[in-house]
Amino acid sequence: MRTHHHRHAFSLIELAVVVAITGILAIAALPAFRTLDDARRAAAAAEVERQVLNTRSAAMSLGQSVGLRVDPSNGTFQRYIIPRGGGTPERFTSPLGTPEEALILGVQFPGAAIVGVTGGDGFTGSSTLWFGHDGTPELRAGNGTRLGGFTQDASIRLTDGYRIDVTRISGRISR
Repeated sequence: MRTHHHRHAFSLIELAVVVAITGILAIAALPAFRTLDDARRAAAAAEVERQVLNTRSAAMSLGQSVGLRVDPSNGTFQRYIIPRGGGTPERFTSPLGTPEEALILGVQFPGAAIVGVTGGDGFTGSSTLWFGHDGTPELRAGNGTRLGGFTQDASIRLTDGYRIDVTRISGRISR
């Protein structure tokens, strides 16, 4: 008569080997995840810089004042335009004529956030960075009235020390 031996479980040594291999793989993967997060936050900074540059370019190409509203409390960017002949700021419209949607930084770039904003008037918190028809930075009241030029450089600060600056006199944008 033959006896059959069936294995129904892993031995303790087999289980220990699997746990050790899993641990080694996890340790090896951590730097890759950190690199991915770093790359995502760097891409977020590049996107914020692009938003500011596009706002300034739109003002110069349209010959109208265009502003970028930056709200650190909800992590959004929204462009506005002063209608020809003056008036209350309106949401910027896309080439198709529909109002542009706000960019939510943390949705597009998980892990990235707006840490703070300093406007061209020194105010910290939500601020609109306005650019005139010639690309120079402007200060404007909530109703769109021009108050003058920036009194100081403006900055947008992001996670990991990334920062986008707007020079008060020339409007130069740098990261």
